[in-house]
Amino acid sequence: MKPGEAQILTINGGSSSIKFALYAAVEPLKRGLYGTVDRIGLSGTNLTFHEADGKPQASRKLIAADHKSAANALIDWLEKQIDFKSVKGVGHRVVHGMKHTEPEIVTRKLLDELHRISPFDPDHLPAKLN
Repeated sequence: MKPGEAQILTINGGSSSIKFALYAAVEPLKRGLYGTVDRIGLSGTNLTFHEADGKPQASRKLIAADHKSAANALIDWLEKQIDFKSVKGVGHRVVHGMKHTEPEIVTRKLLDELHRISPFDPDHLPAKLN
């Protein structure tokens, strides 16, 4: 991606991982830097990342007892990799949103609804909403 080019950050939080990717906001979208934080809450938490060409760049050990600390470590690392002013949007996948199956703007009403339905997906939703 070109410096200063508008980007979209995508996040996919799993039960013990966070996958991420940056896309150049062009038609069609072009994936750039992407990777995974895995083994969250376990020993040996790693951040593995790749450039757009798919070649593994490196792996870094992280200390991440929970998703919040893993997400903070990921954002801290990303801030050193890219100019965050270029990030114009962030998308997060919700595994079980029930009737929420299309992209939505995050509002207080949506968050309240996701909290309400979180008992239906105790392995994913509660950790992503904190």
